[in-house]
Amino acid sequence: MRKSILLSILIVAFCGYMVFSLSGLFGELSAKKDEKAGYDALNRETENRIDEKENSVGNITAEDFEGKDVEELLENEDIKDLFEQELYDQGYGYPGDVVFEDISGS
Repeated sequence: MRKSILLSILIVAFCGYMVFSLSGLFGELSAKKDEKAGYDALNRETENRIDEKENSVGNITAEDFEGKDVEELLENEDIKDLFEQELYDQGYGYPGDVVFEDISGS
């Protein structure tokens, strides 16, 4: 009789522990889903901005550069971004950037 009461108490305590643990895990899962939704929204926003930049940079023609000083060209954000990307692709970086060069030959 005494063993069955002790066993019953242990089973009830274990079930209580499991319910408490599962509720905590469901709370964490909900928080992570919300966090993921925020990251997904940020990702979509960034992709839209990239698409807008690609579309606007595609409209730049040679006439935009003719007869203009470099300072005057850099006032246009699209052209400035184009210059920055081209210089970065050529191996130039921002101050403090670490640029690695592939010397493996492949």
